[in-house]
Amino acid sequence: MPVVPLVTSPVRRRAHATVNDVLLAAVHRSIDRWNRDHHARVGRISIGMPVNARPEAWRNDVVANLITSEMVSTLPGQRDSAEACAAAVAGWTEAAKRRGSGAMLAAQHKGWGGRVTHRRALSPVVRVFAGLMSGTAAVSNLGVIASDWMVADDLAVREVWFSPPAFGADLAVGAVSFGDTLRLTLRYVPGLFSPAAAADYAALLHNELEAFSEP
Repeated sequence: MPVVPLVTSPVRRRAHATVNDVLLAAVHRSIDRWNRDHHARVGRISIGMPVNARPEAWRNDVVANLITSEMVSTLPGQRDSAEACAAAVAGWTEAAKRRGSGAMLAAQHKGWGGRVTHRRALSPVVRVFAGLMSGTAAVSNLGVIASDWMVADDLAVREVWFSPPAFGADLAVGAVSFGDTLRLTLRYVPGLFSPAAAADYAALLHNELEAFSEP
């Protein structure tokens, strides 16, 4: 779908949201709508997203894989409108930006400090809490393909194919801006969707994104 309407969206601006916030909010609302249409329980929805965990000196490095994940949650009342959902999501992501990623990276580097026997004993408890805190889905925005990568020569980028990380969830939505178009891809486990159902969900997500483009 076209990127420009999302960038210039009055809904996005009133909610003080980024385009990535809009993508997250659209996924929240599309899952809410899907569950309601299929008479499933609709409660808290948590979406995992990657967070840049590079130290500040390395923050803009391209070749690296230093990320952690952040959960962005909404409740049913916050998903009543596109604007309310975008504002709720923007609050979560703004808090994550203020908090920074240094502490998360340090915790990952430190790892487990106890004995192996202690870790084995705690494994069942950890699995229970992991289930309670697991996300409904994951969203990964790869950003914008540089315009000079699409110049008309033998090495020009003409197509983009990728599979987004799921962070342990059954559904992942990936996004990348290619020229003036936002391209989306779905990754899901067979037990969640059939191919036909995945296409139906993709159409629902597209409709939710279009709602953010309206005045």
